[in-house]
Amino acid sequence: MKKKIKTHTSVKKMNNMVEYAKCAAVRDQQIKLKMTVEEKKKAEEMKWHEIMLEDKKKFLNKEQEKDCRRHNERMEGAQIIRQQIAERERLKMLREEAKHKYAKDMLNNIALQQEKENLKQKLREDRKNAEQIEISKANEDAMKEKKRQEQFEKDEDAKIALYLKNKDARELEIEKGKEEQRLRREKEASKLREQQQKAMDNRGEIDEIRARRAQEKKEREWRKKKISEAENRSKVQEDLLKTREEQLRIKESQIAQNIQAEREEFERTGERLKQLKLDKQEDKIKQQKIKDQYLCELKEQIEKAKIIKKEENQRKSGGVVKMKPKVSVQRLLKIKEENIENLKRSGVPDKYLVDLYKFDVTKYSH
Repeated sequence: MKKKIKTHTSVKKMNNMVEYAKCAAVRDQQIKLKMTVEEKKKAEEMKWHEIMLEDKKKFLNKEQEKDCRRHNERMEGAQIIRQQIAERERLKMLREEAKHKYAKDMLNNIALQQEKENLKQKLREDRKNAEQIEISKANEDAMKEKKRQEQFEKDEDAKIALYLKNKDARELEIEKGKEEQRLRREKEASKLREQQQKAMDNRGEIDEIRARRAQEKKEREWRKKKISEAENRSKVQEDLLKTREEQLRIKESQIAQNIQAEREEFERTGERLKQLKLDKQEDKIKQQKIKDQYLCELKEQIEKAKIIKKEENQRKSGGVVKMKPKVSVQRLLKIKEENIENLKRSGVPDKYLVDLYKFDVTKYSH
């Protein structure tokens, strides 16, 4: 009986309507799902586009900040270099001034030494002239004394001549006394000359020692000054070297931080792109699943349509008119209501049930 009901014309018509409604509902769901997927995809693309724009904006801002920071660093470095150049120029000028001053001092010192030497020479000459005058005076005194002595000797000789014959012993004593006086006077004159020569030599040596000590003192002061200047220059060079090393260390640290930040930004961008690629792959897989499901349902519907068409062709080509099974109208109406109820439960919209609602089961009931 069930087989007869299934082959009834009204039931077949209703089955065709049911299949059409299902196909139409599935197609609407597919279109709706496709539109939803497209909208979701579009929203996701817009979202990622906004994210990429925001990242690009952040990246450009960071690059601009880096450029500004690099510009400021270059300006600071240039300022420091200018300061170092100015400092070197100042030190060079100071060295030149010290050199000129040293040369001037040396010239003044030489002139002063020359003046002192001239003064010493003049003093030596004055002393020598004075000594010569003293020596000349002493010589004159000695000559006078000698003349006086000669005169005295002549007088004594005269006296001796007078008393020669009678005073031999006395004459000998007188002769001895004169000889002693003469030797004593010569000894005193020689001692006086030695003292004068020694005094002249001592004064010259004292002056030379004083001049040598003064020169050594100036040389010590000059060497001390040069050592102090060299230490100051060395200290300035060390400070400049330390400043440059600190600048290089800060610059290397900033470069390393910039490289690390760029690397992190690159990794975050790569992760975002990877996630976007995975989301696209998932969406593609979902769409492929929906297409496969739609194709399966469509193939089933095509197969069912082919079977129904084949059965109709067989009936038409058989040449034998078969008696249609008689089915009661109540049974057909019940089948109609069941089909409508099943389609509603399946979620088929009412617009695709209109033909089934309007279908007249009595038209093919006989």
